[in-house]
Amino acid sequence: MSTANINVADVVDNARIRSIHLSVFLICAAIALVDGYDTMTLTYASIAIAHEWQIPVAQFAPAFAATLLGMAAGGFVFGHSGDKYGRKTMLLAATASFGFFTIVTPLSSTTTQLIILRLLVGFGVGGLMPNATAIVADYMPTRFQGSAVMIIVGCLAGGGLLGGIAARMLIPDWGWKSLFQLGGLAAFMMISVAWRMLPESVSYLSSQTDNVSRKQAIQILERIDPSLSFAEAMPHIFGRKNQGKSPLATIFGDGRAPVTVLLWIALSLDMIVFYVFSLWLPTLTRESGAPPSVAYSTTALFSLGGLAGSVLLGPLSRRLGEHRTIGLCLCLIVAACWVLAQPYSTPNILYGAATLAGVTAFGTYPAIIALVAGYYPPAVRSTAIGYCSGISRAAATLSPLAVGALFHSGFTARDILLAPICPAMVAFLCIFVIYLLRKKRVIIIY
Repeated sequence: MSTANINVADVVDNARIRSIHLSVFLICAAIALVDGYDTMTLTYASIAIAHEWQIPVAQFAPAFAATLLGMAAGGFVFGHSGDKYGRKTMLLAATASFGFFTIVTPLSSTTTQLIILRLLVGFGVGGLMPNATAIVADYMPTRFQGSAVMIIVGCLAGGGLLGGIAARMLIPDWGWKSLFQLGGLAAFMMISVAWRMLPESVSYLSSQTDNVSRKQAIQILERIDPSLSFAEAMPHIFGRKNQGKSPLATIFGDGRAPVTVLLWIALSLDMIVFYVFSLWLPTLTRESGAPPSVAYSTTALFSLGGLAGSVLLGPLSRRLGEHRTIGLCLCLIVAACWVLAQPYSTPNILYGAATLAGVTAFGTYPAIIALVAGYYPPAVRSTAIGYCSGISRAAATLSPLAVGALFHSGFTARDILLAPICPAMVAFLCIFVIYLLRKKRVIIIY
């Protein structure tokens, strides 16, 4: 290749899918599975812990909220740091953080200790996703980018599903502590794999000025497209830089402020809906009269629905459009809430409603994250995703606290299961406004 300027994004967009793309995707997907598992451990273990500690399950509401608060802080810190210090570096740091504190969680003996440890677990969990999705988005051609990001985020639900399966297998024979120990060990196993096999973001490397980073970027580009030779191109390689602006100024600049705020609101409301289901569904279904085995299965199917939604909604988005697909999901949440709120009769109805809730409530999350990944320049992609997910998870801390307060105030499980309808409809309006702005070409797309 000549020494004319080489745009990294153009090389990535024009490349065929090769082993390096699959390697990046599969490693990030596997780490996201562990992330989802460790996020859900307390949800599955709460009943067993409450029985052992002789306390009501409602007292775990602050621990659930602490997890979400930690996730919000982790999204801000690790997302911004990924754009500054490297996305692979921050991905590994986040995984080490939540892996370590998940392993030591069984050492807690009071709710205060549990709250502190879950805050620290959440900090690492929240920091993983901005960097994992940014790395995958950086390596995937635009035509596959949205679907790939949605599947990576969907692996959080897959991890939750694995957590449900593990809970049914481990807790009866090995106790609730084994659930946390397995999750922590899995995190450190994935660190070992990612350290050796996961490349740093090629967009990040190409935006650096030192020769070592640029040489690494050239080596990666030659793996992305072996038909091209970049041997003499190091001084001429460039990524999409941030032109001296701070990342926060960039995500609000150039007419992006309206969509940025609307995306934050929409994702925040969806997260509130999601965490009502994911954190409280076992308890709420038990309160509705379902036996424990059905309650565990219902929550596992919710996670399975989320995984299915993240996989299926990618192709559906390409056919219907991203905004229409998200809007449809938000409307279907209403139907899922109504069915789940009915008195328990047969498990099949409950299973179907839980699966639909997972497809819609969780499926909306990766779809919105995919929108975020596409709306902002690669140079601030981790920051944009980190701030959006951080804001949404900070708002979602209201979810477990509100549910706990409703329980204490005498509201029934049926009342609580109907509550997510309101935030789902407001989120629908936000996505509709974003769609109108896009039609008017107000939003700059990258």
